[in-house]
Amino acid sequence: MQKMKISLVTFLTILFPLALALMGQSTIKNKIPKVKKNNPLPIFVHYMPWFDTPKNVTEKWGLHWTMANQNPEKILRNGQRQIASHYYPLIGPYDTGDDALLEYHLLLMKFSGIDGLLIDWPSSHDILDYQTNRLNAEALIKKISCVGLRFAIVYEDYTTREVARVDSISSHDAARADLQYISDNYFNSQNYLEIEGAPLLLVFGPRQIVSDFIWKELLNILQPIPHFIPLWHRSKDLPSSFGEFAWIDSGHLKSISKYYHISAPTLNWVMGVAYPGFRDYYEEGGWESHHLNWEIDHKGTETFSQTLKMAQEADVDAVQLATWNDFGEGTMIEPTHRFGYTLLEELQHFSGISYDGQVFKLIHSLYTHRKLYAKNDSIQARLDSAFHYFANLNVVKATEFLNP
Repeated sequence: MQKMKISLVTFLTILFPLALALMGQSTIKNKIPKVKKNNPLPIFVHYMPWFDTPKNVTEKWGLHWTMANQNPEKILRNGQRQIASHYYPLIGPYDTGDDALLEYHLLLMKFSGIDGLLIDWPSSHDILDYQTNRLNAEALIKKISCVGLRFAIVYEDYTTREVARVDSISSHDAARADLQYISDNYFNSQNYLEIEGAPLLLVFGPRQIVSDFIWKELLNILQPIPHFIPLWHRSKDLPSSFGEFAWIDSGHLKSISKYYHISAPTLNWVMGVAYPGFRDYYEEGGWESHHLNWEIDHKGTETFSQTLKMAQEADVDAVQLATWNDFGEGTMIEPTHRFGYTLLEELQHFSGISYDGQVFKLIHSLYTHRKLYAKNDSIQARLDSAFHYFANLNVVKATEFLNP
């Protein structure tokens, strides 16, 4: 048998980076270091997996970039695409099923001091864009394990109304199928968020299924039985719930302060909220029925800093950042052209971590190189190594592999 000869150039440009990438994957599977934080408050971020871009010429942009009347194919005078938001992502509009995008988001989160994601999850049923959102969420969940973060599901029970209409079943049966799917596919993940040994299940509401009797029935068939966490002010009608999570309200600081001082002390478990502001695009985007006649001024990073401080002082069990990327409501802390990395730098300061905004620029370079050299296998192998070194908090080594 003739022996295969490998040149030194081939080894250095292709095989060596691949070997390092595999070594990085092995390291991550065994143990991924966490960012050291001086602030012990657990920080989680609400994530929307519902953004889609055309995969080919026959596909369309997803509804959350277009709403009813925006066209991202149209390039504006400032060079940006026309999207349904007052704010523009630093990297432009994206697809939340894209692997390079997920790397970018998750590394930014990790180096901001975020401990995990609360994933907005619509349904297991294949109607409207629910299946695409679920598949995007599952691509995200798969990637989360590579960076050592945790996650939990935020179930949107209002979707059962539409499922019941389309599939001619009851909302109750639609929810039963959804919750069984969540239990079977997510609760057994090693990095699924647990409290006192039980998986955490948040429900954004509930808005459709409001009976505690039905919730008990739905949850008790699951193994393991999760801790059920509804929106604030809902647990009084849901004795089976374990606690509540706060959210954004037109009353802004007054509403939060009242909740922390009056309601929260009576509850078993409370997740506070911090947000950068609120300014929806629904009226401009042709979704007038969704429009809320109030705004919360971002004031740069001041609103975000205020709400973080209030959660800390209220001694809540955890805080939810609302949100990572709800561009339609203007609550995103993801880097944008308007705010740059300032909101994440504010979070670094709050978390008490040793990194600064420079690491965000390096992570941005990883993403841009992924796109620029998408068809170059040898460079992609180097970038694989960069990603794994970032995930393992070796920024110096990661930087070495960023230069093609």
